[in-house]
Amino acid sequence: MALLVIGIGMLALMRLLSSYAAKLHRPITYSELYRIVQENRPILSHWTDAENVHRFPLRQPPKVTGALRIVEIRDFDFSPCGGTHVSATGQIGLIKVLRAEKNKGGVRVEFLCGRRAVSDYAWKHDFIRRTAE
Repeated sequence: MALLVIGIGMLALMRLLSSYAAKLHRPITYSELYRIVQENRPILSHWTDAENVHRFPLRQPPKVTGALRIVEIRDFDFSPCGGTHVSATGQIGLIKVLRAEKNKGGVRVEFLCGRRAVSDYAWKHDFIRRTAE
């Protein structure tokens, strides 16, 4: 099962969710995801071209040609990507999955991470506290 991740947050988290779920052939749990984030694994970028891309253990071949950037989560995953990234998984911080739904043979996951997740928790906690008064 492929995992398509659309979210509000950092691209590195998308890679973690997608990679891990694909390897397990099942949804990833919060505890598994947090373990990878807390391990603070380095995230490295490698440049290659279509002729040499076979040197990287990619889950799927890239859909673009020319110069390719391959993002590596150390000892975990390689993925072609043109986005921005943190330098280590620990920089992702808190993760909050808002919802997951089936989509085109995979799963679409909406999430918050880092300061956005902390702000969301703080707002909801304050709302519940004020409502209970």
